Amino acid sequence: MIEKVSSGKWDTKENEEDRKQRDAMAARGYYQAFQSVKESINSILRGANAGMQVDKDHSKWYRQLFDPSVTAGLLKAADLAGYRNNQVYISNSKHVPLNVDAMRDAMPVLFSSVAAVQKDNL
Repeated sequence: MIEKVSSGKWDTKENEEDRKQRDAMAARGYYQAFQSVKESINSILRGANAGMQVDKDHSKWYRQLFDPSVTAGLLKAADLAGYRNNQVYISNSKHVPLNVDAMRDAMPVLFSSVAAVQKDNL
């Protein structure tokens, strides 16, 4: 598969077997990310500050989600550095996610807000 990917012959649009492999890697990534999120939730339930825990762990969740694709050579590890660089849209939705610059500014505010809300509720 790695040879097929690196040669450019891997085609998930036309080849059913290639599509199944891509889907399997995505499923593995979802599973790994889910396990990481569960670990974070357990830490929060044991008393960790939710905002601080999520701020610390969200990059791990992201890596876990895409590690199988990096391992298979479908993505480069460098492609996963930082936040997204392009605008994204959600099909069949009226919601438009934040643009790149706004999203980068919003993430630290989100984590500090969650931390403050938890602190106020203790």
